[in-house]
Amino acid sequence: SGSRAGLQARQALLDLAGYFKLQGARISVVQSEQQHKAARMALSGDVVDRYLTALQAADEITHLLAEKEAVESQAKRLRFMRERALVKVTDLYEVEAYIQGLLTREIEARNNRAVALERLRETTGLAAQQVASLARESFPGVPGKEDQWVSDAAQNNPLLLALQHAIEAARKL
Repeated sequence: SGSRAGLQARQALLDLAGYFKLQGARISVVQSEQQHKAARMALSGDVVDRYLTALQAADEITHLLAEKEAVESQAKRLRFMRERALVKVTDLYEVEAYIQGLLTREIEARNNRAVALERLRETTGLAAQQVASLARESFPGVPGKEDQWVSDAAQNNPLLLALQHAIEAARKL
């Protein structure tokens, strides 16, 4: 039976459109990675900002308590002196009004600390009753000049790099 069969296969040596799509997809992946880094940096900045706000509120409470203690001892002296008619009653009332103002500021400071701790919990997912204070008194100088810092920031900023990769990906498509 003399039958003949033929098979013909064709394959392009180079699919240029597919190659450009692949290159664009690779650049888009790099862009997404840079956006991820930028989001992590932004989150880190938020955590630091909220931590410092909580520290500031705690410091405010500490200062108010110390001031209140000092003013209360002054008021005690004035009461003693008032019993002996050595000071005017208005001076005593003025100090007592100041103490009431300090109590009001203390309540506000405690509310501010509670809000700051809640905002920190909201960002980190970890509840904290207080934050540890920063123990360092001084920090070493930062090496380099301002121009170098600006150029390094521009070259290493993930958001800028992501935008650059987005432009490259758009050009490839």
